[in-house]
Amino acid sequence: MKVSFSRKGAFEPTISWLKRQTRAVPKDILTQIGELGIESLRENTPKDTGETAMGWDYKVKSGNNPEIVFFNNAHPNEKVNIAKIIELG
Repeated sequence: MKVSFSRKGAFEPTISWLKRQTRAVPKDILTQIGELGIESLRENTPKDTGETAMGWDYKVKSGNNPEIVFFNNAHPNEKVNIAKIIELG
């Protein structure tokens, strides 16, 4: 298969676009990781009533530095970090 390129003008926009594409993380991959994380958190949270275990959720933040943020919304009236309470007992 023969591939040829021709150019007209500067390559900077193309190079910039290619660099952004190599750093891009597909949102569907982060969503899959988020779902696996939720499953693991639910399995490993103590289950007296199951309310805290079922309260785990996540959000995918996109942009230059995509990330997954996990949080627990089971006890919104409490002013403490549920994850720290579970970890420290």
